[in-house]
Amino acid sequence: LTHLSSTYPLRFLSPTPTSSHHTTVYILSFGGGYVSGDTIAATIHIHQGCALSLLTRGWGRVFAHSKTDTDPSSASIGVRQSITTQIAAHALLVYLPHPLQMTSRARFVQRQQFVLHPAASLLVLDCFTCGRASRGETWDFELYESRNEICVQNEDGTRRTVPEEGMQQDGALSRSYTPRLYPYHIFATLFIIGPRLNALISHVTSSYSQFIITSKGTGNSINIQKGRDLIWSVSDI
Repeated sequence: LTHLSSTYPLRFLSPTPTSSHHTTVYILSFGGGYVSGDTIAATIHIHQGCALSLLTRGWGRVFAHSKTDTDPSSASIGVRQSITTQIAAHALLVYLPHPLQMTSRARFVQRQQFVLHPAASLLVLDCFTCGRASRGETWDFELYESRNEICVQNEDGTRRTVPEEGMQQDGALSRSYTPRLYPYHIFATLFIIGPRLNALISHVTSSYSQFIITSKGTGNSINIQKGRDLIWSVSDI
């Protein structure tokens, strides 16, 4: 690890590395979450042959935005997050944050860009929950928008962009979706790319091939009822 710095509302912590080519960094937020008007911007560079595990210490929480806010450029949008990452040849980024918990009336907009050398590898999780279900806040937030851009940059500088993956959940619509989403409380997208993760990619695709997709849902020979607790799919990008 050559450089690490952060300012409010984030703090980065890195334990003593056990390897000169791999390090772990934890992302912490002050007060256990983000409040309306917070703007988060992070830039990450991973050098050739190195590996970074980027983790969190607990669930991220986005609190309700204030209805008294009048500035359309800041608080009224809620929380904004932008992450830009450069991953060099034979390097690896494993970004596994805890799920983001959206409280009632919360608003969150996220953009994540990952620029990879053709020989680089990336594993990134984008995940959010329905909210504080124990308080009756099931899909009760106002806005969740997240977009992930993954680019492969060749030696000559040209880029090939993996089809952009985005998910948007507008609170005005979410209430009508609640009966259809129940009893599911979490939505996640996992990207697995690159030669250092070939074994994991093979394992995931092999596991998925054992499932049979029908018009009535997902099931397989081991336990159809158990399979309905989790709906998942695999796509080649």
